[in-house]
Amino acid sequence: MQKTLGTNINGGAILENMIFDPLTDQTVNGQITRTPFPNNVIPTSRLNKVALTVQNTWLPNPTNGNLVNNWYQVAPSMEKRHIPSLKLDQNVGDKSKFSFYMSNYLYYANARADALPAPISSQRNRKIFADTYELHYDYMATPTTVVHFGFGFVRGDHNDNYLPDSLAFVPASIGLNGSYTPGFPTINSLGNSTVGGFSTAYGMGWAPRL
Repeated sequence: MQKTLGTNINGGAILENMIFDPLTDQTVNGQITRTPFPNNVIPTSRLNKVALTVQNTWLPNPTNGNLVNNWYQVAPSMEKRHIPSLKLDQNVGDKSKFSFYMSNYLYYANARADALPAPISSQRNRKIFADTYELHYDYMATPTTVVHFGFGFVRGDHNDNYLPDSLAFVPASIGLNGSYTPGFPTINSLGNSTVGGFSTAYGMGWAPRL
């Protein structure tokens, strides 16, 4: 049962979580008042068409019967790291030595995994590569003096992109028209962990916001 919070200027009860129709504004005794939606339900015809498309197409169904916090969000957070390496040492006579070292660093992760489908997912496929090469030469000039020459090279590649379907998404396909670049819009301000809804933004960071 809804909790009664008080009465309005017309004497009607103001119930907890009551939704008022903004199109029913009227002035009574110098104060603006509104009429609640019948059965506390906003008609579908009054809802935003873009938001309805996103909700009906990609948002997950509830996993329990709670009014809030009713989706159990489970997303695997896969991470892999590989660092194979090789080192060779070769003495040349009694005074010279060559050393060679190489390694290949590979890091792969599902960054920002959120268990949502593309294109609304904010998941990023993160791949980081780094190749390292070193060549060293040491020469024993005297019993107390070593001459050293070294050369090294490091090449890094940081690839951190959203999912392909998110990147290629056309906003106009869901009725969001305007000068928008490809990419699913960022969805934010949908709630928090207390009252329910998403506590973080979803979608791509540089795309238009809903």
